[in-house]
Amino acid sequence: MSESMSVRASAAVLGVSPTTIMKDLKRAEGYAPDDTGRIAVGKVMGLDGKVRPSRRVDTTERDARISELRASGISIRAIATSVGCSVGTVHRVLKPRPVRQ
Repeated sequence: MSESMSVRASAAVLGVSPTTIMKDLKRAEGYAPDDTGRIAVGKVMGLDGKVRPSRRVDTTERDARISELRASGISIRAIATSVGCSVGTVHRVLKPRPVRQ
């Protein structure tokens, strides 16, 4: 596998899910947010063959804030406006995740 492949392309080549690739990347050294909260991934090659710069954003604080606001009874739309994201993002963050064993 090439170091310059996207997560989706790497997953397709290895026959695993993109989530598995992301979990493995998180375990690798140097995969931590910088001062701006972004995680440098470098350049990636997509399935279409184009090379693009790739930087992931650490959303841990935003997600925690969304959960706090919802627990206090704020509506989904008000949370999205307050945090500066879409209603769909709020729904995704609040969606219960299955427990893995």
